[in-house]
Amino acid sequence: MFNRYIELDGEELEFVFGNSVMQNINYALISLEYILNANNYDEDLYINRHTYYFFHIQSLLTACGCISNVFYTYVGFDKKATQRCANLREAFNINRSEFPLIFQKEA
Repeated sequence: MFNRYIELDGEELEFVFGNSVMQNINYALISLEYILNANNYDEDLYINRHTYYFFHIQSLLTACGCISNVFYTYVGFDKKATQRCANLREAFNINRSEFPLIFQKEA
């Protein structure tokens, strides 16, 4: 996962991860548009409608998972990543009450 392997600090950290989140929001919105608008279905590009919907649902879920990973990792997994996630949540004002899905990794 991206947030476990990159070593940054200061303002560049917020910029890089913020950009990653914005790109994944964009990817999620693109796939959501395709899911909600069946007119986007292209018979030459997709084998069938099931493939079309599966592809875009998978893309949407992957983008949402990437967003979640930027803001939350398992406590105790990697202390640097855990602290980085906490700092990013604070910087972007992400909290458990307003964004509970980000924290659903807890069992």
